[in-house]
Amino acid sequence: MLLLGASWQYMYKASCIVFAVCFIQQAHNTRRDRFPTQFALAGTVMMPRIALGTGAGLWIKYCAATDAECRGHMVRTAVSSWLNAGGRHLDCAFDYGSQVDVGHSIQDSGLDRSELFITSKCPGPIGYDAIKRCAHENVRQLGLNKSGLAYIDLLLIHFSQIPTPHGWKDPGWQGRSSSWKALEDLQDTGTVRAIGVSNYAETHLLETLSTATKPIAVNQIHWSPGYHDMSLKNFASRNGIRLMAYSSLGGWETGANATRTATMQMLAQKYHVSSAEVALQWTLQQGIGVIVSTTNPLHMRANLKILHGPRLALSDIDSISDLHGVAPKFEWEP
Repeated sequence: MLLLGASWQYMYKASCIVFAVCFIQQAHNTRRDRFPTQFALAGTVMMPRIALGTGAGLWIKYCAATDAECRGHMVRTAVSSWLNAGGRHLDCAFDYGSQVDVGHSIQDSGLDRSELFITSKCPGPIGYDAIKRCAHENVRQLGLNKSGLAYIDLLLIHFSQIPTPHGWKDPGWQGRSSSWKALEDLQDTGTVRAIGVSNYAETHLLETLSTATKPIAVNQIHWSPGYHDMSLKNFASRNGIRLMAYSSLGGWETGANATRTATMQMLAQKYHVSSAEVALQWTLQQGIGVIVSTTNPLHMRANLKILHGPRLALSDIDSISDLHGVAPKFEWEP
């Protein structure tokens, strides 16, 4: 009996050890399979991986371009819903014409400025003085000067060329260089915490890096299953530049949505999520942040939960990458 009792005690202790090891391993695997909610940008700035875009994608289906009241209502409602859902990253721009409405929603939310991450943009490489004026005007429009913490978390140069009523104007390397210098000086004074660009091709990034004294934290680009530039992604990775994807499902601008393809529909069934969630997961797993554009609170919550959703198999990531070409390159990308 003593031997039998000792045997059972040994087996009991052994089973407890096995259970504990399995539990710890399972917990480790669960943590490993979850995305951190933020990216580390160059320096010590942390940026949430998912942002709400505040451009025309919020109102284009519901409002005429000339109906400012309707556009403002849609923007304010969407931003408030995003903040209520737990979203904390807002993607804005001077030329969206929506920053005042975004600012109203920020003020109404009651959230501390430190809880938010705000990206904004200046129209293009418009020159040293104009970039500095734009930055301060963005702070004013967003109402951040009222908070006592008058800064923008991430300020980008929106395009590599200057948009004009008559088309694109190329300022040359001098214009891009002086505009970048303005961003560096704004970072030094604390008006912005991190700086970057948007819609920059590899040639423009190389040009900027040749004179930059501070890192390019972000390049915000069109990136979706239907259109993506892997060469640009590899260049950004080699140079410590974080990519942020807009129009991650294809975009209302192109009329092409890769989520409707047979590949995406099949993967949605496989992972028991929507095809839109598969597309966003594909982007996130490549180390790229995403900007979503929705006015639907349910979609917002689903987008934010993607960070804790199932990881795609590498073979499925490759299958999605093979959809390149379903959507065209945006016409405004020089």
